[in-house]
Amino acid sequence: MTDFISPVPVIYTGNDADRNVINAQALGESLLGASKLYTAVGHYCQFGVVPHGNYKKEFYCYAGVPKKGSYEYVLFLATTLHQYAVHGEIYKAALGLLVQNILKSIKDIWTKKSDTAKVVGQLSKVLRDTAKQNRKLP
Repeated sequence: MTDFISPVPVIYTGNDADRNVINAQALGESLLGASKLYTAVGHYCQFGVVPHGNYKKEFYCYAGVPKKGSYEYVLFLATTLHQYAVHGEIYKAALGLLVQNILKSIKDIWTKKSDTAKVVGQLSKVLRDTAKQNRKLP
């Protein structure tokens, strides 16, 4: 049994999606990008290290069935193995909350919501600084 953490909706609206068609290549690339972001954030939340390059994947991202009549997918994060205490309900809830908040902050900065822009700017600076520090380690 796979322990899923923190479902995240990915919704495509506007332009072609409103006419019930979507460019398949763009959809695939978008879901791949969302999956990479989601697993990287999960990795950061679990280990405190921003992953880069060809790092050992500790999480997988799964997509649920799209909502009927839409291009709304739900992505789920899961550990690659049950070697971590992710199955513990308190830990799973805490990790889920942390992942959700980081993803929301990233989304808000990309969509220019000004109320979180300052926090996200600080968060992204910390993430960049941490990544630079981690690159220096053996």
